[in-house]
Amino acid sequence: VCEKLGPSLFDFLRRNKYSPFPVDLVREFGRQLLESVA
Repeated sequence: VCEKLGPSLFDFLRRNKYSPFPVDLVREFGRQLLESVA
């Protein structure tokens, strides 16, 4: 179990009234994921 470092995906979606993620944000998520495994 780790400490909570920020909002969960559910928290983010709930705050945005369950609207989809902006494309730029999805790209940023992908970039960070790829950098973390490189």
